[in-house]
Amino acid sequence: MAEVVIGHSIIGHSTIESSSDIRSSDIRQSLDDDWVVLRHEIDFGKPSSKGPAACPAPRPQEELAPRRQPQRLLDTSSDRRETFPLRIRPKGNIPAEDVPPPHLRLQPRQPFVRPASDLDYDNLGAIAEAQQDSYADIADGAPVKGWIIIGRGLRHMHGVELIEGRAKEDVRWDTLQNETTLLDSAAFWLVMAVVNILLAAGLTAVAGLALNAASSVEHYLPFFRPLSDHGNLVSGLATSLAPAIGVALFTVIALGIIKRAAGWSGVVSVSGVRMLAVKLVFYTITVVVAAFTITAGALLFALEAFSHGVDIAKTVATGCVYMSAFAFVLIINVAVLFPGRRHPRQRFRAVYPTTYDASYTASACILSMVFASAFSLIFPLIGPAIVILLFLALVAHRYLIGYVYARTLSETWGLLQIWLLKRLGTLLALQPLLLGLILLSRRLWIEGGILVGIALVVAVIVEVYTMHKTRLASLQALPESTQESLRLFRRALESDNRTDTDDENRSMITARGNRTRGSMASVLEMMSLTLAVMPSASNHRCPLPLRTETLDDLIATERAARTHPDAPPHLPPLSFGDHAEEMSGIMYPPQLLAPPPIIWLPNDTAGVAKMEAIDLWKYHDIHVTLDVHARDVILPKRSTSTRTHA
Repeated sequence: MAEVVIGHSIIGHSTIESSSDIRSSDIRQSLDDDWVVLRHEIDFGKPSSKGPAACPAPRPQEELAPRRQPQRLLDTSSDRRETFPLRIRPKGNIPAEDVPPPHLRLQPRQPFVRPASDLDYDNLGAIAEAQQDSYADIADGAPVKGWIIIGRGLRHMHGVELIEGRAKEDVRWDTLQNETTLLDSAAFWLVMAVVNILLAAGLTAVAGLALNAASSVEHYLPFFRPLSDHGNLVSGLATSLAPAIGVALFTVIALGIIKRAAGWSGVVSVSGVRMLAVKLVFYTITVVVAAFTITAGALLFALEAFSHGVDIAKTVATGCVYMSAFAFVLIINVAVLFPGRRHPRQRFRAVYPTTYDASYTASACILSMVFASAFSLIFPLIGPAIVILLFLALVAHRYLIGYVYARTLSETWGLLQIWLLKRLGTLLALQPLLLGLILLSRRLWIEGGILVGIALVVAVIVEVYTMHKTRLASLQALPESTQESLRLFRRALESDNRTDTDDENRSMITARGNRTRGSMASVLEMMSLTLAVMPSASNHRCPLPLRTETLDDLIATERAARTHPDAPPHLPPLSFGDHAEEMSGIMYPPQLLAPPPIIWLPNDTAGVAKMEAIDLWKYHDIHVTLDVHARDVILPKRSTSTRTHA
């Protein structure tokens, strides 16, 4: 929400200062405590700086104070209390007018709806026209690209993509409308490959810097020799702290690009995009950041062995052990930097609530678990550092989900946690595998073979057990009648794809005759938007779509206005029919469920706002509400809608 939310019952941070007489200040004090100040540096009591021609000179304060005292004292109810001090003062030949405050003038109309920020009036008019055309198409069943089906066992249907969140907020309507092509998928995976290649190149350079203290690396990489010649604090920081910070910086940049590129994958649900992002983060950290960095460091450590061709395997294994010290420094840096990051506080959550993204916290946990599984026996000193990192990550995670982020998306029933648990179980095989390879490089064939076999057994047991626990019923487990219905449905889809080549001419045809089947939900929706009929008192609600803690100001505009921290006091009650509750069970895009938009404009003496309101109503069919913006704007009759001007 911006500082001035158009159409909401919110006027942002601003103040009005008024000069009053000392004798009337005590009387107003009790009432001013409940007023909401709205505009800074506007004083309705002081004379205008434009001279006598701007407006008539105000009467002395001694004459006005006795007239305002009875009016203030006689009517102090909450519904009649003023928002603007000194707003009803008569001026010249213009009589005093009891104008309601702005939030009371806006509420009798339908709530303002603005689908997105930075939209001009032409776009809003185009949205209103698109709404009307879409409702007509839905009622006729004309251009249908697909269906959103709610029920059990839908995964058995042909061509179905599951929406993991099972809520309206979880549907990516733009992805459903603009179908992802093969070129989009190829571009997405190309971006993933390029990011990982660049990350691997950067981590290779960092690994070479971390191995500067090794004599073999210094001989074959002479540009690192100045750092090792001094042996002071600066060279120590350059060979230990700088590589760890470099790895953290490169990894954060790569993970940010991966997280943003996950939205291009064509997944139809927001929860699916988040799960894909976490999976990509897991494989990037495990394969590139951990495995590739350790392997690259071990190979750089064995440059001399490769040059002479002697004890290559043994030297590479020694390089892996040498890189465990670098992993220790990296874990310490992540434990210090990651949980100490600044986060928004409660006010940001109240105004701009967002959903907690588990990919960042999961990245720290994945990194710690990878190094713990690989080096806890080879380099035991890394254990306490990993415990500290996991504890601080847990504290940061608990704080973020409790005090910073809100649940604006639906739950995924632990699918992401189950997948992470499965993959972390597979990582347990890293410790015996790495230790077994080290022993094999020392020609300890029996011990090394046993450890490598244990690693393979652990990986197989984890995969088999998790597949057994998470398996779902197959298609053959369904009744024969259900299987036959699914086969008929698949054949109907295939025949429809062969005969209908134009999406604009595709329509839903019933079995009887050739009549188009209209959508009953759309008819009822249009009736509820146009007819002022009291809805029936029914608390029945379907189990799907699931409820979330989100508040979409595109649909629930009035309710969203009342949740803003700067909303004026004493707002009128909501209407009998809450628009968001009426639309809760209809799986349409929010742009189709939104009421017609209303624009709030500040009035001015030049009449620019009035003419703009007339043009908006005439050419774009958009309602406009005018309001007083400056002290010299006083009209004898102020309209709250452009219907009186049209």
